[in-house]
Amino acid sequence: MTHRVEALTGLRFVAAIFVLLAHAYPAVQFQANHAIVYALHGLAGTGMVLFFTLSGYVISANYSAQFRTRPWRKATWNFAVARVARLYPAYAAVFVLALLLAAEKAEIDWPNLPFFIPMSQAWLPTANGRFPIYALPGYAHSWSLSVELALYAVFPLAVLATRFVRTRGAFLLVCLAVVTLGAAANLQLSSVCGGWQVALGADACDWLIYRSPITHFFEFFAGMCTASAIGYLAPQKPSVFERRVGMLVGLAAIAIGGFATYLMALSAVERNVLLQGWSQSLLLLAVPLLLFVVARYDGRMRTFMETRFMIWGGEISYSLYLLHPIIIEAFVKPPRLGISVLDFLYWLTIMAAIFATCLLAASASYQIVEMPGRRLLRRLMRE
Repeated sequence: MTHRVEALTGLRFVAAIFVLLAHAYPAVQFQANHAIVYALHGLAGTGMVLFFTLSGYVISANYSAQFRTRPWRKATWNFAVARVARLYPAYAAVFVLALLLAAEKAEIDWPNLPFFIPMSQAWLPTANGRFPIYALPGYAHSWSLSVELALYAVFPLAVLATRFVRTRGAFLLVCLAVVTLGAAANLQLSSVCGGWQVALGADACDWLIYRSPITHFFEFFAGMCTASAIGYLAPQKPSVFERRVGMLVGLAAIAIGGFATYLMALSAVERNVLLQGWSQSLLLLAVPLLLFVVARYDGRMRTFMETRFMIWGGEISYSLYLLHPIIIEAFVKPPRLGISVLDFLYWLTIMAAIFATCLLAASASYQIVEMPGRRLLRRLMRE
């Protein structure tokens, strides 16, 4: 099981890089429309789906058995301690940093700021007449951690529900039903917002389609299903034929994911929320398939994800995600007129500097804040 976890750790780094690239491209802005903008803009949405699906996989693989073999209260407490200790130390440290930076510019929405303390800022579309996630500039991206915490709260109930599914065939049907329901929900919500965006408001639509815990539950559960499928098949060594089919499935998943990323970028450019719904629905299919292939079969994809650099990147990916917008802000330059070769090289240089700085800062945060804070909280909260 170790090699699978390592490969998925590498994939977590990929998700963080996608988000970093999507958020970093405005550091060098072009006044003319540029292909770079379109190519990178959709990566954030793809990274988020990968992140939530990976989370469902890893949480299920590591904790589901405890809920089946230990007393419910004990298993729930151990799970809560582990996840709070994983998330909160680095989250709190960067929250304080973002607060200090925003206070200098007097940009804080104080009435909604308390939502950030229990990590509940993404649980409501509006509070005090505003979207809570924007209460602290420079930390709006923490909405995904708020969603993650909500999914953690649902996880024990999801495990309890699956205990009533007695056969593998029935479990497979439940998983297919949930993925289908999730795809239908994405399309329906995007359709509703497409027709009623003015009445509902841009923030409410943004929350419904992209930042709601409800929307991302389907991705999280798809990850749980993928982990269960890998667990069921683990005793059986894949045949040569199965490996070949698996590689084709992996390539198909990458192709579908690439097309979905294009649709995500196009939806932002054309302000078409229906395209975003289609993108998220396709990713709900492609990402679990990709995880299954990486976890089940040996191949170049898994080998690359298991390299030392990718594993290291996966380990620091949480700090990388938390810190990257603050670092990117320091590199923002005035808009440039052209899109010449020199402009492109200039853009590449700035992006490389951002990437290197983010990696260094994330590595320091992981060693100084994240790991010591995790150990401290586990010790303090130990039952």
